[in-house]
Amino acid sequence: MGAVLPTDLEGTLVIIGAVGVQLSLPQNSAANLALPLDAPIQFASRAGGFTGSAPGLMLLQAGLYTAALILISMVAWSRRVGRRREVVIQAEGG
Repeated sequence: MGAVLPTDLEGTLVIIGAVGVQLSLPQNSAANLALPLDAPIQFASRAGGFTGSAPGLMLLQAGLYTAALILISMVAWSRRVGRRREVVIQAEGG
């Protein structure tokens, strides 16, 4: 989030807000599928002896979420670094 938003503080606040919203939702809510902690919460529920989704589905969901976050952060980082290079080149008179 820090790569997408202007400052690290804003990114941290967005992450805290997303976690807070997810923890306040019922576990069977459809919105949980779009939030980052669904698979880890499901794993913890199964470890505690409660029912949950199949472990393969939880791993797939966690993997897809991780891949999407990596892709988004790589694109945001490359755009941010590209802008900084332009500023440095312009400052050097190039």
